[in-house]
Amino acid sequence: MATPVKKKPLMQRRGSDAKTRLLQKIVNEAKSMQGTDGRLSVAEFIRQYYGGVSSEDLRQRRSADLAGAALSHLTLSRSRRKNQIKVKVYNPTVGKDGWTSQHSVMQIVTDDRPFLVDSLGAAINSLGYSVHLTVHPILRVQREKRGALQRLLANDETSAELLVESHIQIEFDRVTDKDALGELRDHAERVLKDVCHATDDWRDMRKKAVTIREQMVGTKPKGTAQADVDEACAMLDWMVDEHFTFLGYREYVLKRKASKTVLMPVDKSGLGILRGTGQAVHSSEHSGLERAIRRELRTSDCLAAP
Repeated sequence: MATPVKKKPLMQRRGSDAKTRLLQKIVNEAKSMQGTDGRLSVAEFIRQYYGGVSSEDLRQRRSADLAGAALSHLTLSRSRRKNQIKVKVYNPTVGKDGWTSQHSVMQIVTDDRPFLVDSLGAAINSLGYSVHLTVHPILRVQREKRGALQRLLANDETSAELLVESHIQIEFDRVTDKDALGELRDHAERVLKDVCHATDDWRDMRKKAVTIREQMVGTKPKGTAQADVDEACAMLDWMVDEHFTFLGYREYVLKRKASKTVLMPVDKSGLGILRGTGQAVHSSEHSGLERAIRRELRTSDCLAAP
């Protein structure tokens, strides 16, 4: 007996057909701009690049501009060293870039990892700009040893040399000042590095929390009530049970220098966004630190929350 073929609902089929036609227009524009590429299918790149963008967002822009944006991003991606973060922030023009936009544009190529888009959006918003469109294809590629882009793989292809990379394009409020655009680029690079450090080190930070809990149970801090130990352990259990995002960790030693209370960072103890040596924190440099530290020193609490 033949198995009946399930058909998509009519509206879903029409939407899919419309998206296919839109993508084909962009492909045609891209081919007319760039021509053929012997090693890379421009058509496949365009389809993967805009595959997650709604038809409505695509219709609001000229096919030529969508094609130019994708090709510009492809140019940025042509060469990328291992672990390199590539960021471009600019106002595209037809004469220079082959396309244009009423907004300023940020294009990024980096290793795929969590929190990239959310972190970049928050970074742009923190500088007072609004995001109007985000394109975020996650592409599977092969690169030569020196980083040259070799192949774009289909979603169902596998390879021993497979790299999974995030290509992120964000349109935001137009910025005409070159210094402001440079500030945006630098800010984005710092944020992306922090995301890399946090996602690379989160397992180690989680292990630190587990170790601290074990130490508290094995050797109760002197003068600390058992109820306080239990509360601290419960909080650490909650943190390691995937209810908490570990961003940074660093150990400090509390010291008195003359009339100042100083938190001295322990060398090589930093993880996540607190990687690096760190700087001593002086009570005179931070309002309220002196009072907060003194208050905690007078208690036997396992967890300090100034």
